[in-house]
Amino acid sequence: MRAQPLNYSRKPHMRTARFCLVLFAALSSNALCQSTPCASDNDTTNNVSRLITGYRSTGPGRWGFRYVPAKPVPAAAMRIFTGSNYRNGFMQLQVWTEGSGLPQTMLATGTWNSPNGTPNGWYGTNFNKLTILKQNVPYWIVWVEGGWNQVSYEGQGTSYKTIAWNGNSWASIAAANWKFRFYCGQLLDQKNAPVFGSACLSSSGDLGTTFSNMEPLYGTKSYRIEGTNFPPGAPAVFLLGLDKNFKSLSFGTAAPGCFLNTDIFFMFAGVTGTGDVRAAAAAGHTQIVLPLGPPVMKGTFLAMQIAVFDKKSTNPLYFAFGNAIRSSVF
Repeated sequence: MRAQPLNYSRKPHMRTARFCLVLFAALSSNALCQSTPCASDNDTTNNVSRLITGYRSTGPGRWGFRYVPAKPVPAAAMRIFTGSNYRNGFMQLQVWTEGSGLPQTMLATGTWNSPNGTPNGWYGTNFNKLTILKQNVPYWIVWVEGGWNQVSYEGQGTSYKTIAWNGNSWASIAAANWKFRFYCGQLLDQKNAPVFGSACLSSSGDLGTTFSNMEPLYGTKSYRIEGTNFPPGAPAVFLLGLDKNFKSLSFGTAAPGCFLNTDIFFMFAGVTGTGDVRAAAAAGHTQIVLPLGPPVMKGTFLAMQIAVFDKKSTNPLYFAFGNAIRSSVF
C-alpha cells in the first residue's frame, strides 16, 4: 500500500431523476450499489469514439461544452467516460458560468487520478462545494487533462457546443456528443463502497472529500481511495477502520462541524499535492493504494477517512476532515 500524493445533432433528451436539496456538508449514502445520476446524457451505453486528446507543450488540455439544465441540478459530483492508456496524470472537472458565450467564472472543481493503464470507463470527482445549476441557464463544463487521454464523445446522441483552450484563449471546435453524469446532493460512491458520514469545510471554504473510482473487487492489486479539494501541500492522515457498526462522533468545539467517521485501527501518512494535472501530485489531491489480492481480504470490511492539516483553520485541531468510504471486498 502507498499514500501519495463528429457533428451529430438531434432533439436533446435528458434523464433527470427526483432529487432532494440537502446540505452538502452532510451528504452520505448507505447503499451497496452505485448511486444513480440525477442528470446525464449520452450515457445509456459505453460506446465511445476512438478520439484521444493531443499533448500540448504549453500546458494541460482544457476542453469545454455548453450545458443548459432542463431542471435545477444541485451538483455535488460528476463523471465522464474516459481512460488513460498512454501516460500517468490527473484529471479535473469544473463548472463555470457563461459570459459572452464562453466560460467566465469557475463555480466548482474536483480532481482525480488517472494513471497509465486506466481502461475506458466512468470516472469523476466530487466538487469542492454543492453547486446549484439553474434551470434554462447556460453553464460550461470544463475537462482538464494532461494529454493522450480518451475523449468522452459518443458517435451519436445529443450534440453540445464544444470549445478547446489553444494556450491563449478559447476556440470553437466541432460540436460533440459528450457523455456525462451529474450526481445531485450525493458524493461519488461505488458498488460495495458507499459514502459514510459528512465532511467539513476547510479554512478556504472548500469541502475536502473522500471517494474512489474503483470497486473494492477481490484480486485488485491497486484499490485506490482518493481525496480532493483539501488544503494543498499539507500533511494528510488516512484513518483505516474495521468496525462496520461505528457511528460518527462529533469533534465538538475542537473542530466545529467536523466528525470522526470511522474507528481507528491504523493510520497512514500522506501529503496533498501542489501541481497541475501533469504533476506527480495535483493540488489538493491525495490518495492511498491498497492491495486486495490476498485470500484473507475477500469479505473484509474497510473504512477509510482522510484528514488534512489546515494551517489557516480557526479550529483547535487545525485539520479538515473528509467523509468516510466504507468498502466491503467482494
